[in-house]
Amino acid sequence: MFRRILHASAPIAVALAVVGCGEDLGYQFPVHPASGQVSWKGSPVRGAMVRFHPVDPSALQPPKGEEALPLALATETEADGSFTMSTYFADDGVPAGEYVVTVTPLREGAAAADAGPDVDPTVPVEETEVHPDDLPPGTRRKAAPKPTFAKLYRDPAASPLRATVKPGGENRFTFELDAPEGKAARAVATRSSE
Repeated sequence: MFRRILHASAPIAVALAVVGCGEDLGYQFPVHPASGQVSWKGSPVRGAMVRFHPVDPSALQPPKGEEALPLALATETEADGSFTMSTYFADDGVPAGEYVVTVTPLREGAAAADAGPDVDPTVPVEETEVHPDDLPPGTRRKAAPKPTFAKLYRDPAASPLRATVKPGGENRFTFELDAPEGKAARAVATRSSE
């Protein structure tokens, strides 16, 4: 969540600084709501950076002679794997267009399901109040998994994930990642629209 705020706050800080000086913000591309869900082998991917990379970067160049605010085109997934894209401000959407999508784990275990209500797999046994052997079998300590989905989902040159953002209606995408490191990858990106 902190990183999401950090990524969203950079363009806001620039905008506030410019507004505070009484100057024009510059050219802003119209943005359209875009959101979705990321899962890996059926489990939500939490705490991962979702970034939209324009297929044609020249499509997001401001008109000649215009200055433009920087474009974030990124967000972080929530605990349930959901995300809402940001460009200038948090959750404001992205410009219409074709995008290659990357998903990058921000912390170890980003693709893992929760270990249980009273067990944090990142805390050493010595720091927990209850010994793992004293817990019911379904809540016993599990080793925190390392990020395991393929690196190709992190590389815009190799990612099979695509999104087309259209003006009007809902731009909702589902990205199902299913390839471990070094294996052939498949991605399903669905778009629902009103």
